Amino acid sequence: MAGQEIQQSIDQNSGQGSMGYILMGGVVGAGVGLLSNPGTAQQLYRRVQNSETGQIIAKELGRNVQQLITHQVMAVVQHSTPDYLNKAKKKTYGHVFQ
Repeated sequence: MAGQEIQQSIDQNSGQGSMGYILMGGVVGAGVGLLSNPGTAQQLYRRVQNSETGQIIAKELGRNVQQLITHQVMAVVQHSTPDYLNKAKKKTYGHVFQ
């Protein structure tokens, strides 16, 4: 009895997941269809560019990209700095220790 209830629950959940994928596919398809018309796409781009929300999103996206790049550069510098310092020490003090 409990096994049947579990199976029914699994079947219901998988059905809900499938419905979500169908709805998401429909929304994506409608968006692609809307943007494939050059006139509609240009109007949409202009509206987003001129809207306050679009400008806020663009600024926030720019900040996030800038922070991501900064963190990546800092990680590379922190990772490679000890190697450069060790090489410089060997060049500078290498003759003393030989």
